[in-house]
Amino acid sequence: MKAVSSMLAGLLVLLIAVACVLAISFFAVGIFSSLYQEQQVTNLLHYKDAEYLSMAISGSTLEVTNGGQYTARITQIMVWNPNTGSPPTFINESITLYPGSSYNFTLQTPYRYAILTSYGNEWYVPFDINNPTVDIYALTITSTPGGSTTPAPGTYYYTYGDKVTLTAAPAQYYSWGGWTGTGQYSYSGSDQTFSVYMWSNITEAATFNPIYATVTFAQTGMSSSASGTVLTVDGNPYTYSQLPISFTWQEGTTHSFSWISPVSGGSGAQYVWESTTGLSSSQSGSFTVTGSGSITAAYQLQYYFTVGIASGSGSVSGSGWYNAGSTATASESPAGGWHFIDWSNGNTGSTYSVTMNGPNSIYANFGINSYSVTFQSNPVSGAPVSTNYGSGTTPYSVTVNYGSTITYTFGSSFSGGSGVQYVNPNPSSGSQTIYGSTTITASYTTQLYVNAYVNSGSGSVSGGGWYNESTLVTVTAYPSTNWYFSSWTGVSGGNPYQFNIYSPTSIGANFGEDGEIFYSSQDYGTGATAISTATLSNGKQLVYSGGSDAVAWVPPGTYSISYSNSQYGLSVYSAPSSVSVGSGGTASVTAAYYTPTGLSAGFTTGVGTYTIYGYLTTSDNGAGLGGQTITVYFDNGGGGHLATGYTVTASNGYYSYTVNNPIGNTGISYANAVFNTNGGYMGATSPNT
Repeated sequence: MKAVSSMLAGLLVLLIAVACVLAISFFAVGIFSSLYQEQQVTNLLHYKDAEYLSMAISGSTLEVTNGGQYTARITQIMVWNPNTGSPPTFINESITLYPGSSYNFTLQTPYRYAILTSYGNEWYVPFDINNPTVDIYALTITSTPGGSTTPAPGTYYYTYGDKVTLTAAPAQYYSWGGWTGTGQYSYSGSDQTFSVYMWSNITEAATFNPIYATVTFAQTGMSSSASGTVLTVDGNPYTYSQLPISFTWQEGTTHSFSWISPVSGGSGAQYVWESTTGLSSSQSGSFTVTGSGSITAAYQLQYYFTVGIASGSGSVSGSGWYNAGSTATASESPAGGWHFIDWSNGNTGSTYSVTMNGPNSIYANFGINSYSVTFQSNPVSGAPVSTNYGSGTTPYSVTVNYGSTITYTFGSSFSGGSGVQYVNPNPSSGSQTIYGSTTITASYTTQLYVNAYVNSGSGSVSGGGWYNESTLVTVTAYPSTNWYFSSWTGVSGGNPYQFNIYSPTSIGANFGEDGEIFYSSQDYGTGATAISTATLSNGKQLVYSGGSDAVAWVPPGTYSISYSNSQYGLSVYSAPSSVSVGSGGTASVTAAYYTPTGLSAGFTTGVGTYTIYGYLTTSDNGAGLGGQTITVYFDNGGGGHLATGYTVTASNGYYSYTVNNPIGNTGISYANAVFNTNGGYMGATSPNT
């Protein structure tokens, strides 16, 4: 209490206060509450808090003194008789107490009193009641979300008469709603700060009200062609027809949104987000509500430009979405081996531009490049060639599309005219993928023909045929038996004939028939057959062994002869030193040998006349011997004797002569007759006496 002068006075005040509280609680709650609220509204809070009245009782007199710094005004006196249970009585007063001044009241028992001031303070008179300061009262504070209180929400305990100041502070995004008090002397009202006196258990509930704002979502740039979800708010979808849409949210709450982009505008059309204005500048995200406003998205209408390929191979560019009214440009690029023909609308420019007032499309036409593939042959044209595109002779050309493969085969040979041919092509065959104009050349080997033939006579020729140009050729003539090679027709040279060929060549062999040579030999000393050999200058040998003559075929010509006698080892006495023969002709050669020891004339002894005869082969067949004079030698073994003057009688190779042995000796063994004309020997083969 604010006026305690002594222990007794304190006890009295407490008793009076208790009585007054009971009376006020049950009988005057409405009146006091109304008065209390009125004073709170009309007076300054610090006046109320600063008000201080001190009380002193002397007998039945109560002295009330203003101990504060502001003027106090007593407006009512509450009088209550606790013995009767009747409601308290309020006596209106109009007593002004200036600071330091006093006023006296007369008290009566067993009444209890309370003094009420214009500030709403209640001053209990300490008279005839127990002192209530020993009682404890609970102050319970509660609060809705959205702010704080001082003291914080909870239950606090105070002694009787304690003054407690309560303050409420709303948090951000909340407004102050007011206090709601329960219990005697509690406070209900809109003041954020007030004080209570703990004369009873009190509950004060602070109310904070959330602040709400309206957020509107809208769009610009779209039309009714927009389909599907345009906006999501807190995960919930909204279409074009639902916009604009407004939400009322508590300030401070966080919400998410997303403007969908693109949004279909029908076939070949779409709307794309461009910007956001208002409470956010983002296409999507989260924001905290701090006040009412709008979030408006601006959309741009776009049309699709389709750039494609109608035919052929290549690439195109320019496809995509374009803002309505803008210019779209298509361009083309042919693939390797292809060329651009035109656009599907007939435009032949490499680029095509169009104003995008709606969906549009354009397609490119490409044509494949065709290339010439030419086949050639070296060193000359005319080679046959076959391909999977056709056949012909070089130079031969076909048309092949880019990237296609051509296979080819060159002929193994072809004629270059009389006596000339071309063989063994390189390459002979193959395949090639064509990416441009191409020339394929086969290199041939030149061959020339050698015509080797028998021009005349009998024989054969080798070495004719086809030869690679510039190679060495050998042609050989082979005469038949009894024929000889005589010459070449077309060339000059020996046999075999060699030459490097550079042009077709014709070579004829000429053969001549050999001449025939007959050979025989005779031993005129004995008249017997003489075995001998005649060797011609060409190396050919004629061996005579008796009987038929030895025969040799030789080419026409004159041949020198050498002789040998294998039987006697004697030299020829009479034979030609050479022999000549013509083509197809004949010649005879006779060699005469003399073998003295082989002659037995059979002479009788003594002097006498003898006839000697025989056969002699000479070149004139002995015809030239007739009438010749010969010298005859008689040998008696003692040195011989010369007899002269004998005449030979000869006819067809037979000869005879008559000699006279003048010495008359016996044992004559042989006689030599020497022809006077040719010095030949004549052997006696059949002596006759």
